[in-house]
Amino acid sequence: MKCYLWICILLLLYSECTSTYFTQTSYELWCQENVVYSSSFVYPSSRIGIQRQRPQQQVQYSIVEQTDYQKLFTVKSKRLGDFYFLILNITRPLEINREYQQIYTIKVRAHITFLPTDIATDEAEIQIRIADANDNDPVFDIDYYRQNITLNTSSENQKSLPLLKFHASDADEIENAQILYEISERLEDLSLHPLTGDLYLLNEKIKKKTYEFSVLAYDRGRKRDNTNTKTQVKLEFIQQQTWIRNETRENATILYTNETIFYEAINDLNVSVHQYKNWNYLNSYRPLLYVEGQTVENSELFIIEPSSHDIKFYIENLNIYIDRPTTRDLILKLEDYRLILLLCVQNRNQCQKFFYRLTSFIDPPSLKFLIKDKIILNENVPINTYVTKIDLTEDNNEFEFKYKLIGEDDLQISKFYIEQTTGVIRTAELLDAEKYQSFQLDIQIDLKLKLKKYSIIKTIEIIIQDQNDHRPKFLTTQTNIKFEDMYQFKAVDDDINKETNGRISYMIRSDEKDNFPFIIDSMNGTLTMIKTPRKEDYYFDVVVFDWGQPISLEDVLLIHLHVVQYDRRQRRDIQSSFRPKLKLFYTRRWKKKYRQYNISTMSSNSSESLINFSTVPMTIMTSTSSPSSLTTIEMNLGFHYSSNIIIFHIDENLPFESFVGHLNIYHNTNEQLITNNSYLSSIFFNLHLFYFVIDSNEINLPPFSISDDGTIFNIGKIDREQRSLYEFYVELKLKQMYTLKIQQILNMELFNIIFKYEKKIKVQIYVEDTNDNSPQCDHLHSMINVDENKIQTNIFKMNGYDPDRGENGTIIYSFLSISNNFNINNQTGQLDLIKPFDWKQKESLNLIYIILSDQGQSIQQQTLCTLHVNIVRSNNNVPQFVYQNISLTHYEFDVWEDMPKHAVFGQIIANDLDDNSTLLYSLEPNPYVYISSTLGYLKLHRNLYLSVDQTFNISLTVQDERSLSNRTYILIHVLRVNKSSNPLLINEPAYSLVINESLPVGSVITNILKRVQNGGSVTVNVDHIEILDENTTNTNKTTINNNNMFQVDKQGKIVYFLIG
Repeated sequence: MKCYLWICILLLLYSECTSTYFTQTSYELWCQENVVYSSSFVYPSSRIGIQRQRPQQQVQYSIVEQTDYQKLFTVKSKRLGDFYFLILNITRPLEINREYQQIYTIKVRAHITFLPTDIATDEAEIQIRIADANDNDPVFDIDYYRQNITLNTSSENQKSLPLLKFHASDADEIENAQILYEISERLEDLSLHPLTGDLYLLNEKIKKKTYEFSVLAYDRGRKRDNTNTKTQVKLEFIQQQTWIRNETRENATILYTNETIFYEAINDLNVSVHQYKNWNYLNSYRPLLYVEGQTVENSELFIIEPSSHDIKFYIENLNIYIDRPTTRDLILKLEDYRLILLLCVQNRNQCQKFFYRLTSFIDPPSLKFLIKDKIILNENVPINTYVTKIDLTEDNNEFEFKYKLIGEDDLQISKFYIEQTTGVIRTAELLDAEKYQSFQLDIQIDLKLKLKKYSIIKTIEIIIQDQNDHRPKFLTTQTNIKFEDMYQFKAVDDDINKETNGRISYMIRSDEKDNFPFIIDSMNGTLTMIKTPRKEDYYFDVVVFDWGQPISLEDVLLIHLHVVQYDRRQRRDIQSSFRPKLKLFYTRRWKKKYRQYNISTMSSNSSESLINFSTVPMTIMTSTSSPSSLTTIEMNLGFHYSSNIIIFHIDENLPFESFVGHLNIYHNTNEQLITNNSYLSSIFFNLHLFYFVIDSNEINLPPFSISDDGTIFNIGKIDREQRSLYEFYVELKLKQMYTLKIQQILNMELFNIIFKYEKKIKVQIYVEDTNDNSPQCDHLHSMINVDENKIQTNIFKMNGYDPDRGENGTIIYSFLSISNNFNINNQTGQLDLIKPFDWKQKESLNLIYIILSDQGQSIQQQTLCTLHVNIVRSNNNVPQFVYQNISLTHYEFDVWEDMPKHAVFGQIIANDLDDNSTLLYSLEPNPYVYISSTLGYLKLHRNLYLSVDQTFNISLTVQDERSLSNRTYILIHVLRVNKSSNPLLINEPAYSLVINESLPVGSVITNILKRVQNGGSVTVNVDHIEILDENTTNTNKTTINNNNMFQVDKQGKIVYFLIG
């Protein structure tokens, strides 16, 4: 019996689709470039095509709108069971090339026929992505390399920098484009990096002058034996002359030790001195300078005369350290510090002299200063009044600045002065706003560093604010007036502010009240008649006053007015023609107030506000009267403290203009402000009558200032270590405007003020210590000699000091890291050697860092001091294997399976701590790796493709010149290179097969995979099996639940496994 068997093979389970159209609107397929088979694709997990819904249904596929590249493809329909599969074929497979095009997109149309008259269509889009095939060889940029190389045996950079760089490119992708480089022959002195193509010199003592060899390039997707890419190389080495000798011998005196060296001068050592840019005052335990360039073994560096020697230097391992300066100006000397250095070789027989000048640690023009662009200052402030201070935005104690005022206008500069060292600007003369409304001050800031001088110019503007320090004055002194039509009084006020202090108004004072027939215009002083006078002579006062704040000043003119007689008609004409047009505020009520016998004051800052009058009557003192003696004013105020000394406590290092304390002017509220003048008392109540003046007997004024409200603040640096107590006096002085007011009221120039309480008080400011100083040690760098294998006590004592007080100045000594060899007394700084040294520990223990810590509670300051330990060694040590200065028992290396032969994959390093003799390395005979006998470089004999996932154990021996040897072993692990998965290509998405009923078990039916990943494992499962018997009229479909009846092996072959 013969059956038709449809087998649907899917890599993933599919979901049932009951639609009569495409299962998806778009599909994605993968195709291998340069594919041999015309229909080999990576099909998606979902089936491409249309589900069969009716028995009469037919489906045909076609490509819509074929373009040139779409003609590469054809489609056809294949029914299998109840599904019409879309089969895609390539017409010209060899034209599919990923390097030219990576994606093809085609549209497919389905013609679905149910009945002759029932036809439907559907369209879907198919994206075909092209997978890379390793079909390109690498190509070198240059076919032939030739290089002349000057060999400098003393240069350390010769081995660290590549001699040549080879480069090849490959048009493929992923591992097919990863290039490996290989030297064609074994070269002991050269090494080629397999990935970068850099060629390095391993040994400066080359065995021959000319090297000619080939370099191969191949990608990781193919074996080395299949490469056709090669380039030729020729290197010629030129040996540089080591020394240029002079005929004469010279001598030099070493600084600090006064030891004299006699040497032969050389001049071709290519060395240079560099300064660490991150060195500063706080990390001065680090090297300041270092020597770089052509240095050889056992080189020695000295600082010789006549170098400047006011700063002590320390040299170790060609690094130059500086001991911590004790004063700030020593750091300035570093700017122009001239060093004469001597580098000696061959046991000081040959030396080369060179010079170095230290550079500044900052860029002075980049310094930023804290300065106010505009300052407002009241006129008539006392001399020495604090104006402002020029200071750095960041505290920098390492430099001293000089300040001075510059400019062409000497008159302006004479009004101020600046303290040269602090930058505090004060007034030098009284300031008058009527003469100068503003000043433009240019400040020059000088920073001198030895021979170099830097100057920075800053500009500030000072605005002088007008005060009411001038009384209005009548321009005429005429008091006897003949009045006919009108009369105008004229007065002026010298104050510059014409809105308040310099604005004047006029008024009349008269005893006649309602019967007074005259009125004066308050704005222009015009006197006019408003009613018929009843007499010929009138006596009254004309008052001119300003609108000053907080008080008003005035001037009085005693007038005798004689009225010239007119007839009634004339007077009526006068009244009608010359009556002024009064402003809105001249109401009857206002005119009535003019006749009151009172003194005027201002109560508003507005220029449109009305004039109010005080309700306190006073006795008018005429201008002709004068006091018989000096008038005394008793003021019931002053400084009222338990003693004539007030004490404040502040912390040092206060920020600029910080609050220090406040001085209060005491006034008993139960008493009048002024005992013998209630009118003055009422005017001056709640006004700031006084300013404060600091009086000191010292040459320089203290770094404090006081505002008008009695607040004391600092205007300079406060350092307790420089000064812990400031004493000065503060005195009360009456402001100019109130002096003028008293003179006006008393009508006298001189008067005496008596204070009920103290007018002058002594201020004491104590500066409290803060932990602002780090502990210091005598020398940042000290050196001691320690004998090997010997215990010593009290071998060194670290002396520290801290200028702070109490706990802030108490020093505790400790190690930066735990020391197994030393012990330090944390109170005294005494150092003991408790465990003997072995000279082989030199590299890790030649520097001991000691921390000096104070015991500050809020902030703890620390300093790190360095102790250089010189271990005096014994002899007879066996060479030791090390890796990054750590002793090893064995070495392990990982090597990729495709690493080229002769490539360096590691280095063996051993130390002989007794001396610097040459060490020789050797390996036991093996076919895999070899070692450079003097340098310890490990290289491959051959490729390790056939040894993947294996580990080799190879014995290693190192021997010194005294035949003392040490032995270990090397473990080499061969690692597999993980390559990307190749696409799984299937010839067709569906198969219709005919098999005989008696097919033997194990028979191969067909092969569905055209390509399987090399060495990989592909798992394909049978998802669904249906058997259709077509011998009958109606197709019978039988589903088989046993999917193991057929199996697919790893090579893609379908095998009949079990009879169903």
